[in-house]
Parts: sequence; C-alpha cells; structure tokens
Amino acid sequence: MSNIEKYQSNQIVIVDGKTIIPSEIPISKKERDIYLSNKNFPKVSEIQDMNIVVNEIHSYVNMTIMDRGVNVPPEEIDYLKKRVTEDILRDYTRYTLEEIKLAFHYGVRGELGEFFGLNASTFYNWLKKFRYELLPPINQRVQKYLPKPEEKPAISQQEADRITCNNLINAFTKLKEDKVYDFYDFGNLGYKLLDRLGMLKLSTEEKFELIDKSKTKFKATLIDRNKELLIKGKNYLKTDIKRAYLQIERGSNPTFEHQIKIGAMRLAIYEYIKDCVDRNFDLEEELNERLKNYDYES
Repeated sequence: MSNIEKYQSNQIVIVDGKTIIPSEIPISKKERDIYLSNKNFPKVSEIQDMNIVVNEIHSYVNMTIMDRGVNVPPEEIDYLKKRVTEDILRDYTRYTLEEIKLAFHYGVRGELGEFFGLNASTFYNWLKKFRYELLPPINQRVQKYLPKPEEKPAISQQEADRITCNNLINAFTKLKEDKVYDFYDFGNLGYKLLDRLGMLKLSTEEKFELIDKSKTKFKATLIDRNKELLIKGKNYLKTDIKRAYLQIERGSNPTFEHQIKIGAMRLAIYEYIKDCVDRNFDLEEELNERLKNYDYES
C-alpha cells in the first residue's frame, strides 16, 4: 500500500524522504532541477565510498571540457581533475554530487558569470556562485509552495524559564547524588537564566579564564575529530590543525569564536553547579525562590 498521502497539486510534498514538486507548480525545469539537487541527494560527506565521489567528479570535468568544445592535452586534463577534486573534498563536501554536476553544467554555459578558460579557479568559482547566487532566488521562489509547518502554541517566558530551571535542578541533583554531569546547555538557556536571576557573578578576569579553558577544550575536540575521521577513512574531511590554531589565537574565524564563546558559557554552568555541590548549597531552593520572585512584568 502506498504511503503517499493526498496533497494539493500546488504544494510541494515529501514522500519517503524525497521532495516531490508537482508538475502543476509554475516553475521552470531549471528551477526544479536546481532546487531538488539540494534536497534529494546525499551530500559528498555522507557518501561512504569515495571512489564513487572521485569518479563522478572526474566525469563531470570531462563533460565540461567536451561541452566547451576545446582540445586539452591528457596530462592537463588529469591535473585539472585532480585539482578540482581536491578543492571539492576540502571546501565543498556539504554539496551533493547533483549540485556539483549542475554547477559545472550552468557554469560552462555562461550562466554563472563570464569566464575565459577552464582551470581549477573557474570550477571553484562556479561552485561558489551556484550556492550563493543561483540557488537563493530559486529557494525564495519555491518557498511559497512549501507546506506550512504546523503551528505550535507558543509558551510564555515564565514557562520556558520553569523548564530550564527544572533542567538545572536535575543536573545539580544528578551530580550531587550520582557524581555524573551530562547536562548539555542547549542554546545556553541555563547560563542566561542564572545570569538574569543574578546567580552568576563572574568578574571580567573569570570570564577570560573561561574563554581560555574553552579554547583549550575546543582545540582538543578538533584533534579528536581528526582522529575519528582518520579511522573512518575520511582523511579528506580533516581540519588543518595548524591553520585552525592560528585562527583561534587571532580570533579570525567567526565560527570558531562562536563555538568557543558557547563552550565558555557551558563551562561556567558546570563550574557553578559543581561549586554548589561542593559547598552543599541548596541550589534547588535558591532557584525556585528567585524564579518565584522574578519580575516578568518589567
């Protein structure tokens, strides 16, 4: 029995994990293909057999050369395929093979800007322009045909704080009684609540110390991740540790900086809860009392 549910012909649906765009929706084949290239295919990083990835990329490069109608010496073709593959495995593993194929397809046809020759830089720029110039307006055009998400009733700030408060109390109790701490402060809601209630009183110096600890922990995480990738045979996804460390010290990578800041707030929560346990401080009573007296009107 088919599990395809009834749907309006003017609405995009997802069936068995695949996005289906009904033919009645007024978008072009090009828009349809580009939109689906990002939805219905695995990302390069998700493909286990790298031989498949490399062979496909090589075939796309060959097709592009043929579409361009130029004669390229075999040794130059081999070099070009090698360089393009290296670029993709380093910087574009979040693309699907279908996206890569279409980027080359439209790039060589002049739809991703003017170009004067086929080289590694040309292919690299096509991939970048495909994602950041060609795809966004199509996503925006298709947006109105997507099914509207089910609306969930919004909860008040007071209700949200109560949930966070309970999570903090559970983390405190578990550390105190079981010597286990596994609280993951998603969204740093715990940190923000304790800070708002005036329970976290960190000096500037203490905040800097937390940032330094978070940097150290983040660096170790990068190394551990590289080790895991090496074991899985995904060497191509490894982080350049030397470059990453330099960016961390210079504060030049916004993504790293954000993760380090989040890590520092999570460390602050852990150290605060651990201190409460060590001092035999009744965190549950204090939290409940402060939350009860918190002014939500102002």
